[in-house]
Amino acid sequence: MVVRDLAGCIDAFGQIDQPAIFDVVTRLSAEWFSTLDGLDDDPTIQALIPDVMDCARRIDPVFADARDPQHWLAIQTGRQATMDNDINTDRDLFHQTMIDWGRAWADCIEPVVTARTPIRTAARSQRIDRDYPQLLGIKDQLTQGLQDFQHAAQQAAQQQNN
Repeated sequence: MVVRDLAGCIDAFGQIDQPAIFDVVTRLSAEWFSTLDGLDDDPTIQALIPDVMDCARRIDPVFADARDPQHWLAIQTGRQATMDNDINTDRDLFHQTMIDWGRAWADCIEPVVTARTPIRTAARSQRIDRDYPQLLGIKDQLTQGLQDFQHAAQQAAQQQNN
């Protein structure tokens, strides 16, 4: 059913304090990503990086000069883009190379992922404990906004049918 008079729906949607929600979500997201970035500074993680990089450099000669995981990923992304945009690239070989590199990288980085898990879980628990009231407020406001929007859409549809 097409609702031709959306004024009520738009009014209901306008009742959601979108900028406030967006600001809170943006701030919470930025804080969380900052927390995640800092987790790799943990001595347990830093102790694993040399072995990860030794492994990563052996994946393919193109990675021989990779200094750290971010540099390895930058090299990989650049090589992938170059191969993907080269009309002479064999597509099957390209896809197989991406699969091989991905699997090898996963094997290399696995000890770091394993070591990060308890650190990340603890950070997540602390963050949720701290931000829970704000998260509930966002959920409540969005839930109410969606209910108001649905109600307005139903009313507009009923008016259209009359």
